[in-house]
Amino acid sequence: EAGLAEVQDDNLSVYADSKHAALITFDREFSQRRRENPIGHHIWLSCPEHKASVVLLEHLAEILELLHREHVMIRVTEDGVTPWSQAS
Repeated sequence: EAGLAEVQDDNLSVYADSKHAALITFDREFSQRRRENPIGHHIWLSCPEHKASVVLLEHLAEILELLHREHVMIRVTEDGVTPWSQAS
């Protein structure tokens, strides 16, 4: 809807941050770059795509708590949640 289908990953992070939105992805390479340089709120789903909704629901309370941090990258797996931020 925002016309960003062809935009580079880093620009997506900047756009999401400007809208106070969390960016959710399965993209490992993109997520590793965000881990090194957090921009906004980035959630990396490191699980099979068909399990994404169950994994997100299972860890939603912890994810929401971490989204209060500024510039955080959150890795979500079936086993748990790992945050990286400029403050950690």
